[in-house]
Amino acid sequence: MLRKHGKNIAEMQFTQKRTADLAIDLYAIVAVLSRTTRAIERQGEEGARRELDLTQIFVAAAEKRLEETSASFDENDDELRKAVATRAYNDGSYPFDVF
Repeated sequence: MLRKHGKNIAEMQFTQKRTADLAIDLYAIVAVLSRTTRAIERQGEEGARRELDLTQIFVAAAEKRLEETSASFDENDDELRKAVATRAYNDGSYPFDVF
């Protein structure tokens, strides 16, 4: 993204969020794998069965998030979201507020 947008990336909050989300999920996967590896080393594969199962569940969920986040770099509703926010700002409120 830095190569594509250069210094303009500072103004691209949706892109920054996606990049952060990717980094967070990748870091979490590494942390989970590290912890599970340590459990296997200490307890053996069967002794660490719970960690292995939890790791499998977590990594599968994270993989889905990573795929969705990666795809949203190219296909997203960023401009529509900006337009809605701009209209609400210019109007001074959101017309459907509930009191």
